[in-house]
Amino acid sequence: MRDNPERAEFVGYNTQRVRWFTLILSAFFAGVGGALNGINFEIVSVENVSAVRSGGMLLATVIGGAGFFFGPILGACLFMFFVVALSDYSKAWLLYLGLFFTLMILFAPGGLASLILMQLPAIAKRQFRRLVKHYLKTCGAALILMAAMILTVEMTYKLVGDSADGAAMTLIGIPLDVANVTPLVVAGVLWIVGSVLFQITRMELLKVWNAVQQDIHTEGGA
Repeated sequence: MRDNPERAEFVGYNTQRVRWFTLILSAFFAGVGGALNGINFEIVSVENVSAVRSGGMLLATVIGGAGFFFGPILGACLFMFFVVALSDYSKAWLLYLGLFFTLMILFAPGGLASLILMQLPAIAKRQFRRLVKHYLKTCGAALILMAAMILTVEMTYKLVGDSADGAAMTLIGIPLDVANVTPLVVAGVLWIVGSVLFQITRMELLKVWNAVQQDIHTEGGA
């Protein structure tokens, strides 16, 4: 109905009616969300309908997955984590949000919801356990890369934007001196180790994923 309305009409569907009902339903949930927002903050201002707020909601929708009902819900939860929780700990939260959005567009354009739904056939065919170990390995390597990125970004922000207060800083409770070469060496090692491990684990995961998909199709065809 969305991708090929002419074909849907030839089959016999009334695309105008479906789109009309879709608009009504989306407006209903948007109205409920706006009402709950007003009850929660007890104020509705011009900022609530500004381009920045609208852009943020669009960002959350794309991250969660615009093609699925629960996708924008997931995206909104993650978006609020960046805005409310992460902004209290880092001045670079907007950079982290932008990087995460970029990664989602490059590697998962369908959003978080599509990643979840991709696992359902493997779960239904009891093949998901073959993927769990490789998922954990890949996530572990990704965490090393994320630690390298956070360390690099926070040190850069300290040197560029907050150097007047000295070179000392604290990251997740660990005192660091960005004027010292040690944090730079640690960041470099994390980048190298994380990149190598992520590439290895990603290739292993892709190999097992293709094998699982082949088994699912073979079983389905049989």
